Amino acid sequence: MAAQRGRSGAVIAFVFVIAGMLLAYAYFRGRDVVDAKEKVPTQFVQVDAGTAVVKMSEEERLAYVKAHIRVDGLEIGPNMKPDGDAPVPGLLEVRGTVFNDGDKTVDRVFLHVYPKDEAGKVIGSHIENLARKGGLLDPGEKRDFAFTIPDKKEFGGEFDHQIK
Repeated sequence: MAAQRGRSGAVIAFVFVIAGMLLAYAYFRGRDVVDAKEKVPTQFVQVDAGTAVVKMSEEERLAYVKAHIRVDGLEIGPNMKPDGDAPVPGLLEVRGTVFNDGDKTVDRVFLHVYPKDEAGKVIGSHIENLARKGGLLDPGEKRDFAFTIPDKKEFGGEFDHQIK
C-alpha cells in the first residue's frame, strides 16, 4: 500500500511537472507572438512596377489617395438577377469606375458609402476596398467595380460617399 502511494505521488508530481512545463511553454510562446505583433511596422507595402518595394505610411497612403484616386459614375441601383429580368430581393448594387491618376501602386482604396432615407438621414454605412477587387491598383489604371449592399426599405435613392 505504501509502495502504491509512492507511485501515485510520483505520478502526480510528474503530471505537475509536465503541466508546469506546458504552462511555461504557452506563456513564452504567447510572449513571442505578442512581441512579433509589437514589431509589425505601421507602414504598408506598396509594390511599384512589380519590382521595387516602397513602404508607405498610413498618412502617406491617405494623402496619395486624396490626391490621385478618384471614383466616377458612382451609382446605387437594383442588383439584377443573372438573367437580368428582375432585381435580387434585399440587395442593391454599388457600381462605378476607380482611377489611379498617380505614379504609385496602392493596395487599399476604401470606398465608404452612406445611403440616405427620403429625409436625407444616413441609414447605413458600407466600406469596400476597391483595390482588392482586382489586386493592386496600378499607376494610370482605370477599373470598373460593382459590389452589393443590403437594401433597406427606407433607402430614398440618395447617398454620400468618401474615398479613403
